Amino acid sequence: MLSTSPGFSPVRTDGFPALPGLSCLRDQEGGRRSYFHKESLTVSCSSLRRAKDKPVMFSSLPFVCVCVVCVWCLCGVCVVSVWCVCGVCVVCVWCLCGVCVVSVWCVCGVCVVCVWCLCGVCVVSVWCVCGVCVVCVWCLQSVLLLLLALPEALGGSGEVEVPVSAALLAPPCYLLSLLLCSAHVLICTSAQASCYSCSLPWGLVFPALAFSSALLCILLSMATRRLPLGAKPPGKSPVRGVWSVSELEALLLLGTAGHTLSLAASSFVEEEHQTWYFLLSTLCLALFQDVCRTYFREPRGPVDPLLPCSEEPLAPSPADSLGGKGAGAERWLALATPVVTLACCRLLRSLNQTGVQWAHLPDLGHWLNSSEHKTALSLLAAFSLSLIYFLVQRRCSWVSRVALTLGLLGVFSYRAAVGNVLFPWQHAGRNMSKGTVEARFVYVFVLGILFSGSRDLLRSQVVSADARLKSRGLWELYSGVVLLVSLLLRPHNLPVLACCLLVQTLMARFIWSPLHYRPAHTSVMHYWFGQAFFYFQGNSNNIASVDISVGFVGLESYVEAPAIFLTALTTYAGPLLWACHLLYYLSTHSHRSSVGLGHGCYCLAVLRSVPVATYVVLVTVLRYHLFIWSVFSPKLLYEALHTVITAGLCLLFTTMEQRHPSRA
Repeated sequence: MLSTSPGFSPVRTDGFPALPGLSCLRDQEGGRRSYFHKESLTVSCSSLRRAKDKPVMFSSLPFVCVCVVCVWCLCGVCVVSVWCVCGVCVVCVWCLCGVCVVSVWCVCGVCVVCVWCLCGVCVVSVWCVCGVCVVCVWCLQSVLLLLLALPEALGGSGEVEVPVSAALLAPPCYLLSLLLCSAHVLICTSAQASCYSCSLPWGLVFPALAFSSALLCILLSMATRRLPLGAKPPGKSPVRGVWSVSELEALLLLGTAGHTLSLAASSFVEEEHQTWYFLLSTLCLALFQDVCRTYFREPRGPVDPLLPCSEEPLAPSPADSLGGKGAGAERWLALATPVVTLACCRLLRSLNQTGVQWAHLPDLGHWLNSSEHKTALSLLAAFSLSLIYFLVQRRCSWVSRVALTLGLLGVFSYRAAVGNVLFPWQHAGRNMSKGTVEARFVYVFVLGILFSGSRDLLRSQVVSADARLKSRGLWELYSGVVLLVSLLLRPHNLPVLACCLLVQTLMARFIWSPLHYRPAHTSVMHYWFGQAFFYFQGNSNNIASVDISVGFVGLESYVEAPAIFLTALTTYAGPLLWACHLLYYLSTHSHRSSVGLGHGCYCLAVLRSVPVATYVVLVTVLRYHLFIWSVFSPKLLYEALHTVITAGLCLLFTTMEQRHPSRA
């Protein structure tokens, strides 16, 4: 209870001092005190008892407050000190534990990362090796088979003996197949290993492994036949001399191999035309040297019979078989042929800038296609078409000559209709058309010439073995292709076609035939010229250089099949024309046309398969290269389509190679 008296501060009736504005109540049951506010500060009451009647004055309150404050300060300092010490210990303990944990996790993490990296590298390496093997084994085995059969294929008989039955029936073939199949089963059934062939059906994998084993045994059998094993029979003379290579053969081999190896570099792929320009110029210089050595050779003196001489007598030169007046003209024309070829190549190089580095520079084609020089372009196109007619009509029948004349006039009319060239009576501001009627007019004559050539060719192959009829049929087929290409090429590229026919005529007349080059040499030269003329047209290894407008020549709207055919024909016009000329040349100028055609077909197959197989391997290895999509992949598309066209030509070579007995 509290009691108050006037003029004094409230005093507790239960013997405890009372503070102003405070009330303290005791619970009746438990003696527990509760404190409540009365609009002022609340403090707690002490549990000490005092006398009821002796009041305590407020003069001793500061001392009590000081004591309480000191106790609280000491307690606070102690508590803070204890907490600081404990906090420091806890922090130190946690820091030490954290450092240990972090160190342990770092070590474990590094180990885990290293293990995963090593495992990842191993897995990636295994997948890469398996992928490369699957992609490359078939190509490499096929190329090795062609290379091992090269000496027999280019021999006198032109036939290759492949030991298929001996290799398939030999025990090593079965053992190798069993070994590969066992390794495949072991890898694919393992829990932690796999290969690329594991994702293929089992019914496809085992025949593939068996076929690969058989092909490998055939390669080993053919390779062992080339080794000089065993004693020589007493009745046979030893093989004379070491395999000798002439300068021209060394150039052809090294040039082809160098171009194949250059495909591993992206810069050489982008500027591949420079490689072929260099090889073609070097070939012309080698031919010039060969002509000088053949036509301007000094006569040999008498040979002393007492001196041993194992050399064969030199074959008579081409000039010896000619008369005195004809010999001089022949030798000088033959000497001028490589020079004229070099001049044509230099002119065509400046006609179209291709590649990447110098494609932006202005060339002669841009100058001719400008509107100010349309007259010059018209004169150049007319001259090129006249030269084409003069070079092509000499071996055609009179019907084909008339069709060729009207067809070339239709080509110029088509270009005048679309506004590329002008007739002398035409004005530059005339309305242009699509030229559909003129183009279809040319197509009719192309089909007529092709039909005439096919008829003669079938008669020579089926009815009677007439070499003259066969030669005329092949040339008329070639003339139809020339007329179609002249329609599809742009006007400023008509000099490319004219120079192509001119170089073919000069080379066949004064170089290849008089100097008696072997069919293999002639085939490689045709292949080189075809590759160079591919870039003379303005093509490159970039998809953007493909002229897709030729797919609409003579068509009102887009039709897929003719558009693809016309675009592919125009793009590969150079290699196609040189391959067709090779077919005609080997069929007519070779002493044994069937053997010569076999050699030419085999050389074309090797010259196409070796770069393609090598390039497939290189693209597979360089599939993570920075320029894989911009440089290597477009080149792979070009190579694939070129291989398809070459395969069709080889099929035509094989058809022409069939021997037919002459009728009495």
